[in-house]
Amino acid sequence: MVNTARLAYSGYVSIDFEPDSVTIQTKRLVIRSVRQSDKANYERLFQSDATKTYADGAKKDAAWVANRINTWVKRWQQAHDRFSGFAIHKKGWCRCLRPTFIGHIVLGHGDNPGEAELAYILLPEYQNKHYGSEAGTAIAQYASHLAHRAEKVEDAPLKLVTATCKIDNIASAKICRNIGMIEKKEEEKFGAKRRVFSADPKKLALVEDLYCNNPSTASAIRSS
Repeated sequence: MVNTARLAYSGYVSIDFEPDSVTIQTKRLVIRSVRQSDKANYERLFQSDATKTYADGAKKDAAWVANRINTWVKRWQQAHDRFSGFAIHKKGWCRCLRPTFIGHIVLGHGDNPGEAELAYILLPEYQNKHYGSEAGTAIAQYASHLAHRAEKVEDAPLKLVTATCKIDNIASAKICRNIGMIEKKEEEKFGAKRRVFSADPKKLALVEDLYCNNPSTASAIRSS
């Protein structure tokens, strides 16, 4: 049976796999592979006060942003690496309106082969509106798909998803728990004490309305 008990977001999630990109949609969001054209939005994001809760808490310059975007785009387009960055967009209230950039989420390479790390950052004006829960839930479905497809990260099949957040970041800790991650310990990272969460990606909490353009994988997830 699909585990939905802990989810704060219980709407639909659809995942569209293409050879060099992925697009994930939820009720309010479009979460798609990072592109070079996202640079201006990412500079605005990483120069905002949102960085206070992200990584080392420091704002990032244009060179840092360009380097990260190059890494994420190279993974998608050249290495066909599914463990990379996503731009988060809020859908318009009607289809004629262009989606609005609100943040970033990544399921990236972890510390060890077979491990992926989940992290996200939202522009300040879109925080505390449950967009983090919605995006986190979407990436949990994506991670589960990758595990069932035996996708490799650092030459080993995905077996563990990790995430960290600062001790006082209650909202992010709640998101981690809601998607089925377990707090394992506290550690010093990026110059501050952080909570460390992890989970078997096949055991992350799943939504009931899950769609994918790979039906065999979706079926395997529901029956596991």
